Amino acid sequence: MGCIECGAEQEFLTSLCKDCFTKRNHFISIPAYVDITLCYSCNARRARKSWIDHANREEAIVSAVVEALQTGKAAQHIKADTKLEFRDPFTGTAQLGVDFKVEGKKLHEDAVTAIRLSIGVCSNCSRRTGNYFEATLQVRANGRTMHESERQEITRTVMDFIDKEAAEDRSIFITKLNELKTGVDFFLSSTAVAKVLQRRLSKTYGALTTDAMKVVGREAGKDVVRSTFLVRLPDWRTGDVLEMDDRLYLVSNIDVTRVGTVDLSDRRKVVFQVQNLKHYAVHRREDITFKAVLVSAYGRELSVLDPVTYETKPVVVPLDHPGIEPKTVEVEVLRIAGFLYLV
Repeated sequence: MGCIECGAEQEFLTSLCKDCFTKRNHFISIPAYVDITLCYSCNARRARKSWIDHANREEAIVSAVVEALQTGKAAQHIKADTKLEFRDPFTGTAQLGVDFKVEGKKLHEDAVTAIRLSIGVCSNCSRRTGNYFEATLQVRANGRTMHESERQEITRTVMDFIDKEAAEDRSIFITKLNELKTGVDFFLSSTAVAKVLQRRLSKTYGALTTDAMKVVGREAGKDVVRSTFLVRLPDWRTGDVLEMDDRLYLVSNIDVTRVGTVDLSDRRKVVFQVQNLKHYAVHRREDITFKAVLVSAYGRELSVLDPVTYETKPVVVPLDHPGIEPKTVEVEVLRIAGFLYLV
């Protein structure tokens, strides 16, 4: 059966050939103008009462144009190819080539619209510039000055976590960071994230934690609450050495109530209850860990150069040590009161 309109032999749909069918039926339309509001400092686009994040400015504009595209109910599997042309930073046109299917048949239509851009400030950028924060994560050394390497390690841990979370949710950020002699404060945009970080730091460092909340005002009829999450670090970290009763204990693992150690004299594992530790000295890992040149090795007996005095000193390889590889040039040692211990 041929086309009832032009007599062409090939029927497409509803007794019409493809050319006549597309002349009679239009499935794609778009408004003459598409108004788009973009954030001045990022690629977010306003959509009704919220903001949508985009990888770049072009993606935001194309997304808005395609969103404005109107299609008939019969059109399915719609795919739009969009080309943008701008006369100036705020006005331009978008040309769309739209492929779709009607009753399983492939069709194509073109559309064009004018683009009008305006600039605004998204909620995230407004909060950033306004120093917005919901919670403070306070990390404190327990009655002592925080070691600089300790501060850097904790700051890196917090920053890396925030960067990872912010990649999924731009509302998560660090508003500011204050470094103190005894610790560091992180002002965070998310109470939930601050709580997660508090738990992680407590688990890693065996730290005590406390929480506090304070009402700082009212907004839209609701109390505005700010939370403070305190992380109080113990006197020691993994890798430090505790000196008690003329014995040295290498800290191997910690939690809030216990500290696991290795007695450096006989390599026994010893666990102490934190509440029972009262008379001790702490040798910080940064101050006692060195690379020492290996002079000779015979069985479990080594001779190494003292990294401070350059004297040749004996070091015994512990029974639980994996051993010294052939051609080893340097070994890692702990140096305490002039004595060397193999790590």
